[in-house]
Amino acid sequence: MVAMPDFLLNIPWVREGGVVMLVLYGVSLVGLSLILERMVALRQRATVPRDWLAHVREVVVDEGIEGLGEPAVWPRSTAAAALGHLVAIRELVPAVDVELVDQAVTRQEDRLLRGIAGLGMLAALAPLLGLLGTVAGMIETFRMIAAGGIGDPKALAGGIYQALYTTAGGLTIAIPLTVAYRLLRRRAERLATELEAFLVEIVHIDRNRGGRAQ
Repeated sequence: MVAMPDFLLNIPWVREGGVVMLVLYGVSLVGLSLILERMVALRQRATVPRDWLAHVREVVVDEGIEGLGEPAVWPRSTAAAALGHLVAIRELVPAVDVELVDQAVTRQEDRLLRGIAGLGMLAALAPLLGLLGTVAGMIETFRMIAAGGIGDPKALAGGIYQALYTTAGGLTIAIPLTVAYRLLRRRAERLATELEAFLVEIVHIDRNRGGRAQ
């Protein structure tokens, strides 16, 4: 085991797991920060606020997209950003079709998924780091056996016991990260689907009013 300062050895599991365990602690902290950030970013009100969407529908039915005013005064949300993108396109393109809606949704979906891919990578990395620590510990244990023989079986068992700590630590970190990754990704994809349905509906409403979108 690499020599470390005493204050690091006082961290739970670091004395047994060594440097790899410190790295796993870092992975867990980064993963937790990504989870918290995405939980805040993917709130309904910050992405696809249903009360504002209902207001937009009413305005577009009565006045068309022009009745919404300038995007700069809209509430900040993913849906408002996507609709603002369509409004900007509408100034240049006479007909806003489904393909342009897809472009607006894809642009915002990338923002919804930001950080989630990194969370998935950390979830995959944690057990591999744990396995690396275990393999390194086993190599050290067998090196000692090769140099001095088996000697005390309790010492041998203790070395193996310490080596397995990193595998346990990696799995302990990877499991919640994997669950969070899948839940957050599913939520981001659901919000993107809601957003696409909303934009298609607004385009159809405006088209049926006889606006410039044909």
